[in-house]
Amino acid sequence: MNTKIFKRNPELFIIGGLLGFSLLLGMDGIKSNLQQVSTIRAKVQEDSKIQMGLQASQQDAEVKAQIAEARYQAGCVVVVASNNQGFHTAISEGAPVLDGIRKTALPPNTIVCDADGNTAKLVPGTYRGSNTAIAWELAFTGNRAVIDAAIAQSKAQNKTPGQI
Repeated sequence: MNTKIFKRNPELFIIGGLLGFSLLLGMDGIKSNLQQVSTIRAKVQEDSKIQMGLQASQQDAEVKAQIAEARYQAGCVVVVASNNQGFHTAISEGAPVLDGIRKTALPPNTIVCDADGNTAKLVPGTYRGSNTAIAWELAFTGNRAVIDAAIAQSKAQNKTPGQI
């Protein structure tokens, strides 16, 4: 029966043989292409992971900016240099903020802010071996109008705590 098919359609067997032969010759190319596809797929997955991380970071920054603006508008205590109260200084996460006059740490739950857009909540903690309230839960805003309004108001109220 096989001979009848071959006699009727010899081209079919010739084409099939050529296809099989070309597949054998092209196996290296196919393997190479599969490896390239696998490499590209891994790169796309990595890029997607990075993109998702950036989006999450951006969303976190936006939420923290809203928190910081609310803190400024609610009347945060503006931080100035402890050794020269005429100059502003930045909040340092994990460090206490001192009352500029009494030189003692401000109490926990005080909301502090600086002239750079950083705000923090003082929480109970340890600094250089001592239990004290430290700056934590930092949030940043770049909204200069809100920051400048808080700085101007703090000067009128003479709030001048310092940070060590």
